[in-house]
Amino acid sequence: MTDCLVIVLSNQVFLLAIDLNRPREALPLVEEVYTLASKHILTGLIGQIKHIRDQILAMIRKTE
Repeated sequence: MTDCLVIVLSNQVFLLAIDLNRPREALPLVEEVYTLASKHILTGLIGQIKHIRDQILAMIRKTE
């Protein structure tokens, strides 16, 4: 069940950051999703979330 929640939240973070171009708002959310996935040892999802987080951080750096 937790894995489904992490997937849904990851998708929402991706939409917020990428599709709506609001990476600063998405950053704390992706950090929370990453923590949740790590806490529940969802190894397959951790890499995907890290990739999304890296994209968000890159977007933020571009605007600074």
